[in-house]
Amino acid sequence: MNGQKLRGAIGLAMKSGNCAAGDFAAAKAIKSGAAKLALIDDRASENARKRFFDMCVFRGVECLVVQGVAEAIGRSGVVVAAITDEGFARMIAAAYAAEGLGTRD
Repeated sequence: MNGQKLRGAIGLAMKSGNCAAGDFAAAKAIKSGAAKLALIDDRASENARKRFFDMCVFRGVECLVVQGVAEAIGRSGVVVAAITDEGFARMIAAAYAAEGLGTRD
């Protein structure tokens, strides 16, 4: 599969207002406890990956490395996003597992 279902689920979360996109917004959602799932683009730098992985581990938020996060949410240059709705988080995690994409941490 090519990840179309996964990108569609991420796009739906963004359109519904349940996605904090960008470095600052995602970090704020994770730190406040609003984030149910964090998504990091596979093109993110090692420093960004480590910082967000550590933040997620500390706060107990699942973190997925996904190819094409920016394209899925419609914002070029964005390498991290946080899903703030439990239903969307489950849908994205299920699509991720079904398609076997990226790495799961």
